[in-house]
Amino acid sequence: DKTRFDKYLRRYYAMPAGLQGEGKASGLMHQKIREMQAFFRLEVTGKPDDSTLEVMEMARCGVPDVAEYNHFPQDIKWKNTNVTFRILNYTPDMKNADVDKAIRNAFNVWSKVTPLRFKKLYEGNADIMIS
Repeated sequence: DKTRFDKYLRRYYAMPAGLQGEGKASGLMHQKIREMQAFFRLEVTGKPDDSTLEVMEMARCGVPDVAEYNHFPQDIKWKNTNVTFRILNYTPDMKNADVDKAIRNAFNVWSKVTPLRFKKLYEGNADIMIS
């Protein structure tokens, strides 16, 4: 429904709240839906179709998809989609295999919804160093 889309788009796509006028609000909502569809590599229709609703139902981290969160202006995207990681040390509270599995499952969640691919390194420097 429109209220659910409005709330989602305000939270993740910087759609302003309280727009007056049905035409302006509706046009902006369709624009924001198109942004969302493009971000998730869905067919870009600007309409709340089943695949768009399905993405909305997925668990989220709460960080907006279109905000510029970085420490380096004009460099807002990680250009490399192949990301390496290395586990420097393990917790004594879990088996190493269970830690490996948990981390792999977490990275698989990201791989399913982004172009990122994760590779484990066993030595040297990695993009993500886990300790």
